[in-house]
Amino acid sequence: MTEKETKHTSKFLSLVLRHEPERIGLKLGDAGWVAETQLLEALNRRGVALTLDQLKHVVATSDKKRFAFSDDGSQIRANQGHSVEVDLQYPPETPPEILLLPKWKTQAIRWKADKTKILEAWFAEVDKNDDADLFRRLYEWKLSESFDWRKRDARGQQIMSDVRARFQAAATPAQRQTVLRKFDLW
Repeated sequence: MTEKETKHTSKFLSLVLRHEPERIGLKLGDAGWVAETQLLEALNRRGVALTLDQLKHVVATSDKKRFAFSDDGSQIRANQGHSVEVDLQYPPETPPEILLLPKWKTQAIRWKADKTKILEAWFAEVDKNDDADLFRRLYEWKLSESFDWRKRDARGQQIMSDVRARFQAAATPAQRQTVLRKFDLW
């Protein structure tokens, strides 16, 4: 597998093992475990060709250690970040009595005034290079300046308007897929 294929597979596995197991017809156990054979069969039924060796490669090369195999190697699960109900059975830990805070101060950079020109140029460059993850972060940041939480409907309309305009402007299926990926709809 190429590095790009490994990363794409890792993200898809995160989706199905942390958030949407039903997308490929899986049901996670109470602790988030699923038999590796069951996972591979479900993936293959949905057109995602993945072998056991490739699955082991994705798990082994995950920089954030997102996945784990059971002790006997017959099951796999995501290690954290589930939005579905899962009890990972980690032992509870007591936080330290005194939390040490960093000595430096941080100030949020606003997407306004003198910074707008620089941020818009960066956003345009990221958009041109089709970096979907960074695009989403910058787009979210840009919108946060225009809409507060009380204006969810207006914010949603703006997003749909942007998606629609970009999707209609896309000339090829690959470009349309990129638009959907940028807005986390693919």
